[in-house]
This record gives sequence, structure tokens and C-alpha cells, in this order.
Amino acid sequence: MLRGMGATGASQSRIMRASLAFLLLWLPACVIAAFTAFIACLTLDSAPLFSAISFLLAIPAVLVGVKSLRWSAIAMAVLLVWQVISTAWPHFQLNGFFNSIVDVLLLIATALTVVVWLASPFPSLEDFILQLRRPLRREDS
Repeated sequence: MLRGMGATGASQSRIMRASLAFLLLWLPACVIAAFTAFIACLTLDSAPLFSAISFLLAIPAVLVGVKSLRWSAIAMAVLLVWQVISTAWPHFQLNGFFNSIVDVLLLIATALTVVVWLASPFPSLEDFILQLRRPLRREDS
């Protein structure tokens, strides 16, 4: 409990922080990941599957945050590393990485997912929604 705040004030502060994190960071990460997966579907016939799989799995990786923000961030980081390895193998020169809009979108979605995991006081979106559904208990001083 925060000093000088009752249980209600601390709970409202956590809810406000989580609301901002989910609305300003997690929802845009979902939209960017969906757009990335959409672009990957459009270009699937011209790209090798081992390279496009990181884009196709972007939206499921972000949506893992409903159950665990940590695993969502880890999954997105793994997809980003997979994309870098599959694009740059065997010569790791990343000078062309930022030329591809899909790579940049995957990087942005990964960064947003990691920031949500670090900024949210709740371990998952599900826990946040459960906290919203619970009535706030008033502390009698």
C-alpha cells in the first residue's frame, strides 16, 4: 500500500496506470501486429515461409498478453530475433533492416509489448479486467 493512500487510492492508481498502459500501448501493439500479419499474408507467395512466419505469428504473440504480458513480450522478442536471423543469415549486417516497413512494424510492436509488460502493474490483461469487475472496497479509518 502506498504511504498516505488508503487501499482504494492505491487500487485506483494501479487501475489508472494499467488503463493507460493498455489503451495507449497494448491496443496499438495489437493493431500494428495485425497489420504486420496482414502484410505477411499478402506477400506470402513471394517470401520464403521461414522468414514470413515471424510476421504471421505477430498477432497471436501479442494476444498472449491476455493471459500473460511477460510471455507476450518474450514471444515478440523471439519473433524479432527469428526475423533478424532469417533475414541476415549467414552475414549479420543489419544495414537494410530499417528499409523494410514490415521489419520496422515488427520492431515497433515488440517494443510496445515489452513496454506494456514493464509498465503494467498487472501480470495480464485478464487480471486487469478482473480487478475492474471487483467493486472497490472502502477502507474505514
